[in-house]
Amino acid sequence: MGVDRLFKQLERRTERDLYRKTYRAAFKSQQSLTNNMGANLKASRWKKIAKEVFWFFTSIFLGFLLGYLIYEMLCILLPTLKTDFVNYLSGEEANLIYFLSITCFIGVYIVRLIVWALNSLGK
Repeated sequence: MGVDRLFKQLERRTERDLYRKTYRAAFKSQQSLTNNMGANLKASRWKKIAKEVFWFFTSIFLGFLLGYLIYEMLCILLPTLKTDFVNYLSGEEANLIYFLSITCFIGVYIVRLIVWALNSLGK
C-alpha cells in the first residue's frame, strides 16, 4: 500500500521537481563533505606548524648542548687548539661557545631536513 502511494507521488511530480530534489540532496551531501575536509586540512596545517616549531626549539637546545660539549672536549683534549680558536674569535671563551653552538644548531637542523626529505621520498 505504501509503495503504491510513493509511486503515485512520483508520477505527479514533474521532471524538473525530481531534478531539483536530487540536486539539493547531492548538494547537501557534498557540502557536508567539503566542510569536514576543510576542517581536517586546517587541523593538519596547524599540526605541521606545531611540529616544525617543536623541532626548531629542540634543534636550538641540542645545538647549545652539543656546542658546549664540543667546547669542553676541546678544553680537555686540545688546549692549545682551544686557545688558538679563542684568540681568533676576539679573545673571549664565550664567543667560541656561541660559535660552536650555532654551528651545531645548523648541523642538527640540516640532519633533520635530510631525514624529512628521505621520509618524503619513501612515501
